[in-house]
Amino acid sequence: MMLAEAPPRGDPVMAPPTGEERAHALDALLRHGLIALPKVDAAPYSSHARKLVAALKVEIGASIADPPAASAALSAAARVLLALAANARGALEKRRVKRGNPAFSRRVGRWRAATAVLNFLDFEVRDAVVALPTPADHAALVAKEDALRRAFAFYNPAASAAAAAPPPRAPPPPAPPVPVPAPQPPPPVFSDAQAASLRRALADHASATAADTAAAANADADCGRRASLVAEQDADYAASLAADRRKAEAAAAAEGDAEEEEEEEEAALAEMHRETPAERRRRLASAFELRFSSEDAASDDGAGAA
Repeated sequence: MMLAEAPPRGDPVMAPPTGEERAHALDALLRHGLIALPKVDAAPYSSHARKLVAALKVEIGASIADPPAASAALSAAARVLLALAANARGALEKRRVKRGNPAFSRRVGRWRAATAVLNFLDFEVRDAVVALPTPADHAALVAKEDALRRAFAFYNPAASAAAAAPPPRAPPPPAPPVPVPAPQPPPPVFSDAQAASLRRALADHASATAADTAAAANADADCGRRASLVAEQDADYAASLAADRRKAEAAAAAEGDAEEEEEEEEAALAEMHRETPAERRRRLASAFELRFSSEDAASDDGAGAA
């Protein structure tokens, strides 16, 4: 039995590619059209895309009162968003758009709901730019783009049909005049499904606004209660300081009265023990007389002993 010869230890061995390297390579192959993109299904993203487009339509309708102008603004936003997603899949330099770009700011950037649509398309909305990270998930981006296109067609069918129609041809020669038909009532602005979706969106917005209002009211009430509690504590502290001040003043006054009484007693005692000049002369005279009598007695005792 022969053993396989081991490779020399000095030969370099290539490490397998990491997951990030594989993702970058797949992104490059799909971006340059070197491999075909597998068929994708947009159904998982349809509901989310319709909600996002409904919110965008509500915001545009609230800002623009004229229905044709609002429909045109929604069509312009749809064209820019879909073109941005399609271009980002084909070129790296088209994966970044400056938010200060006049066309982008006028058609997409000024609508707050458009930020959610860009996030839905995997774009990162930063302070200065809107960028699609690399490597990109082409399959998910194509599915989301298809779902978003269908959502715009659902909420704005007239503009979508006009955008998909071929360019107009040269006008035909004038035809003979025909009788003018009677005026027809304008078509409804929204279908039943669109109206129901818009009502749900408005109800969600109203509930969110009510919740925010209630939270703000509760916060204001809590602030008021805290302020009143702090005021009560300050008042109690001030009352305590005033009581301590009065107590200290009373103690100081009582101590002053006691000192005055003690001084009066000492003055009275001193006055009681103070001698008048006549009393002092009498005391000194009696002392001298006592001393002289004792000396005489001593001299008499000495003479008797001798």
